[in-house]
Amino acid sequence: MKRIELTAVPSLEDELASLVREPRSEPPAITIQSVPDLGKLTSEAVLAQYEHAAKSVEAMGHAVKASIAKLQEAMNDHLADLQLIAKAADHIREKGKTEQAQIEAAIALTKDIRDICAGFTKKGG
Repeated sequence: MKRIELTAVPSLEDELASLVREPRSEPPAITIQSVPDLGKLTSEAVLAQYEHAAKSVEAMGHAVKASIAKLQEAMNDHLADLQLIAKAADHIREKGKTEQAQIEAAIALTKDIRDICAGFTKKGG
């Protein structure tokens, strides 16, 4: 029987903490000539941060999908084992029913023999 090994999926907090610890590249040198330029650069920086966060979350999703695929593969590998177990359980149940029927038949036969013996005892006595 194959052994299933489950790997832990990193938690969201662990993933985000690792992202915070990663060294960041130096920002490019920017010359700001007006307030609108500053606003545009700020909005682009904010958008870039959100995009980076979204890609990080997607990466976590891919890790979860990979883990699910491994679990599914393990389940498929053991499907025959599960079918064999179910078949064995059904066989045991049927064997139990057969044994019960045999015991009940023996009880009925014993009762019939006692009744016959009791009839002989009454006639002979």
